[in-house]
Amino acid sequence: LRDKAPAIRREAATSLGKLQYAAASAPILQSLRSPTDRTEEHALIFALIEINEPTQLFDALQSPTAAVQRGALWALDQMEKKTLTVNQVAPLLASESPQVREAAMRVFLRHTEWTGNVGQLLEQWLQGESPGDADNNLIAGFVTAFAGTDSVARVVGQHLTMDSPQTAVRLLESLGNADRIPLHESWSEPLNAWLHSDDTQVLATTLRAVASIQTDHFDKLLVGLVANATKSAAIRLAAVEAIMRHSPRPNAITFEFLIRLLAEDASPQERTTSARILSNASLTSEQLRKLTDNLPFAGPLELQLLIQPYRRDVDKATSVAFLDALVDARSFSALAESDVSDVIKRYSQELLPRGNQLLEKLRQLNEEKRAQLDDLIPAIRSGVPARGKAVFFAEKNKCSTCHRVGDQGGQIGPDLTAIGRIRNERDLLESIVFPSASLAREFEPYTVLFNDGRLMSGIVVHETDDVLHIQQAEGKPQVIARADIESVVPTTISIMPQGLDKPISKQDLADLVAYLRSLNQ
Repeated sequence: LRDKAPAIRREAATSLGKLQYAAASAPILQSLRSPTDRTEEHALIFALIEINEPTQLFDALQSPTAAVQRGALWALDQMEKKTLTVNQVAPLLASESPQVREAAMRVFLRHTEWTGNVGQLLEQWLQGESPGDADNNLIAGFVTAFAGTDSVARVVGQHLTMDSPQTAVRLLESLGNADRIPLHESWSEPLNAWLHSDDTQVLATTLRAVASIQTDHFDKLLVGLVANATKSAAIRLAAVEAIMRHSPRPNAITFEFLIRLLAEDASPQERTTSARILSNASLTSEQLRKLTDNLPFAGPLELQLLIQPYRRDVDKATSVAFLDALVDARSFSALAESDVSDVIKRYSQELLPRGNQLLEKLRQLNEEKRAQLDDLIPAIRSGVPARGKAVFFAEKNKCSTCHRVGDQGGQIGPDLTAIGRIRNERDLLESIVFPSASLAREFEPYTVLFNDGRLMSGIVVHETDDVLHIQQAEGKPQVIARADIESVVPTTISIMPQGLDKPISKQDLADLVAYLRSLNQ
């Protein structure tokens, strides 16, 4: 199962399944952390089904790795021993992973004995005395999946009142994980009350719930929160997101607030979140010109996001302001060539020479970087994995924000738990310096063109007949209605921006690569 050749690993999994070797369940589950393709994943899951031993798979449903959770769930549902219960599946309906949520929903809907009366089932769980963490997860998963149905929505409305705050907050958290649900008539009054809460945590939870609901009913209240300087930046950003889920053009108050957060004195997280929101916004020409004032000072991740609104047709004055800003941008070298060419290819013949000069400058910078790769290889081999682990998990370097190792880190990018098994030093170094040079399977980026001319780039992490879930470099996946989309096309630009290696010293870079190379379990 740990052989370097995918074909041998697949055959090993197949053989262990045919042997029904129960002790193989643990290493098979471990291999599910990082299968190289769907064929290998299928072989591993089918082996678990044939082994037909559910005990270890129940524990795997709690795994921090989405691929392990999903594989265990499919195997438990398909194996001969039918031991899977509604209480085990329902919590997975609220998983952070869209793939796990989809698998849980498919399993749930296969069991007609579970779906008979979902509202009555939720009421029964809510009436339980002193529910523990397991029960809370079960309720959260159920509400997340079925909040759009009338029977569940009515039960939610009955329990959203301030008379039972603990239950109400649990339900608000669940609504915040739902996707584009309609506003039920019984929710308006209690949500309005919770939006006036003085408790920052409760207010943040309520804002996430409102952002998941398709309505402009609360916009006046939300704009008031954005304008309220006594509220934290996090609360005001959450209010902005709730508004712009259904209204992508920011008003003057919202735009000025987002621009202020791009300043140096804002926290890195605030700057990045503001940049992401602006990247998805439908900005006026005046707003675009004002935004160019901030491009010279943006970091690598923010700059990649902030140039996105300029990829649509803009007037000459805005185009000139954009070119002037990029000339002085401190993170200019972090941009991919196609990032810039996607903007300037829309320019008039008069401005194309200036745009092409910028592109040529970027090509030269990238060639210099590529030449430096060979010089860095000897230094990389002197790296110390233990120090590299500290570099990986350091907040300032952003590695663990998107990538997971074992049970630590984010899940935006590929799981790196066994990356050393399939990548050598040069591959790893190149993927850090030039992240678009090689894109991991199932993490290929796409560009979405909206009917109103906006563009959004990211990974399609989940899709249904009605919506796409697009994961950008920061934040939760954006849920987009297919009715709002003109086209979806593949792109070659990774959502991981170039330039994240710039603040890292050569020694830290060597240690980081050494750490990644050591991950071969």
